[in-house]
Amino acid sequence: MHKLLLRLWKHLSRKKKLHFSSFFILMLIGSMLEVVSLSSILPFLAAITDINSIKAYPFISDILAYYHLTEPKQVVLLLTVVFIAAILISGGTRLLLLFLGTKLSFSSGHELSVDIYRRTLSQTYESHTNRNSSEIIAGISTKVSSVTMILKNSVLLLNSFVLIIIVSVALILLNPIIAILSAVSFIIFYGLVTWLVHGKLKVNSNHISTESTKAIKIVQEGMNGIRDIILDSSQNLYCAMFSKSDLKLKNAQSSNIFIAASPKFLMESFGMIVVAMIAFSLYSTDNSFANSLPFLGALAIGAQRMLPAAQQSFSAWSSITGAKYVLIDVLELLDQSELIISPETDIKPLPLKSTIELTNLSFRYNINQHNALSNVNIKIEKGTKVAFIGSTGSGKSTAIDLIMGLLKPTTGHIAIDGLILKDKYLRNWQKSISHVPQSVFLSDTTIEKNIIFDTHANTKDSKLLENVLDQAQLLDFVKNKQKKYNTNVGESGVNLSGGQIQRIGIARALYKKANILVLDEATSALDSITEKRVLKAISENNKDLTIIIVTHRLSTIKNCDVIYEFEEGKVISQGTYDELLNSSVSFEKMTKT
Repeated sequence: MHKLLLRLWKHLSRKKKLHFSSFFILMLIGSMLEVVSLSSILPFLAAITDINSIKAYPFISDILAYYHLTEPKQVVLLLTVVFIAAILISGGTRLLLLFLGTKLSFSSGHELSVDIYRRTLSQTYESHTNRNSSEIIAGISTKVSSVTMILKNSVLLLNSFVLIIIVSVALILLNPIIAILSAVSFIIFYGLVTWLVHGKLKVNSNHISTESTKAIKIVQEGMNGIRDIILDSSQNLYCAMFSKSDLKLKNAQSSNIFIAASPKFLMESFGMIVVAMIAFSLYSTDNSFANSLPFLGALAIGAQRMLPAAQQSFSAWSSITGAKYVLIDVLELLDQSELIISPETDIKPLPLKSTIELTNLSFRYNINQHNALSNVNIKIEKGTKVAFIGSTGSGKSTAIDLIMGLLKPTTGHIAIDGLILKDKYLRNWQKSISHVPQSVFLSDTTIEKNIIFDTHANTKDSKLLENVLDQAQLLDFVKNKQKKYNTNVGESGVNLSGGQIQRIGIARALYKKANILVLDEATSALDSITEKRVLKAISENNKDLTIIIVTHRLSTIKNCDVIYEFEEGKVISQGTYDELLNSSVSFEKMTKT
């Protein structure tokens, strides 16, 4: 576990490490103040029982002599004030440590959540296609919260450990035999409990890690497939799956909480028994019990400090151990490589001036799979309208992802105006591309904000906004709405039709003013008349725009300059609509279908 915590430490910022180091120093000061409050009880009790016994404390005697305090009431009053002050300062320091430790732990948890999210968004498109989003959501939300508690409990554990050590040393200096026997008794008690529960905590940790991800996955799938769930009346099935996963999660969490808290009740009784036995032992062996009272008082206050600290240490340890596998999951997310991506404002577009060329291009998603593309050669001229067609799985969408730099070729290369596309130019090239997928992502906000998007929020161009809505055949729809541009689209565009959602996606892409527009089944939800109007408006208003269309609908591509037909990862034919109709048997069959 300590190795995992060291890995976590490496992911904290330099500022947070400095804060934790400063907190440790404050912890030491707080523990020393506990010793001061513990020491102040000795002369206080000595003065109450026998005023003459105060001579056993030279430092106190010197102070009393300096201020000419000789009356018993004056001496006791002064020692009472000192004792109360020491207790108040010690208590205030403990309160400060609790506040700072909790704040520091949760601010560090916030930092880790942001770091995971940033690293996740910085990963390649290919890496995202190979993972389940529920793992990321669970990691950022639920699991980082658990790691925050690990940080908090680590702070408590360290604080309690330091306190126990320093107070124990102080008690040993007062009475070595009794203090050591007491400490050994407590160590044996908690050692036995730790040995008994360690296995259960490990099992619970595994359940918490796996079931928290599974529960979020089931909820996600249920929300995404709500139409089919309603139509198939499968609500009970999803509820049963969620109930099974959530029950395992809650049982593991409740078990950990019980294990962490349960020794407290036994330890309180055990501690009082130990103190009672020590008191009886002192009474039996010392003819003057009054002489032993100061030490007994110090032991009682020491126990009052140490018992909660010992319980806090055990509770913190059990919580940390119970979240071990959750910590491993979070560390895997934190260990994601950090891609070097320039801030948005620093990226300058790499506009297309002449041609995009795919030369002997091949790609495979996995080393154990067949090529998704094999030896593809394509040339796209600036300002032309190009279409990729083919059956599902033919490779056309993979070719688009490669052109957009979302995937890297296995062999071959892509050249932009003769410049081979590499990581050095990748972000600049992507800045020149606007992409509209079949399933357009919409935020639960207004039409305007979904088109302008956050990256352009501070540079709103009202004329451009109106123009792109007009090209997308949405301007009349928006102006007829009561709130017009401020009309809310709802979650995932629930307040809009499928065609309206796609047209907002098209308007967003046009607002970007990129010189390459990729339409990946982006008009599939539009009727043929609206689709024709949209494509015509885009072509007429953007003469230099290079348009790449991926579609199954052949009516969409009649006016394209070049059509590339894909089959099993290869380009089997190319030409205009009329040329393919006369030369390609498969294309002719597609038109008849």
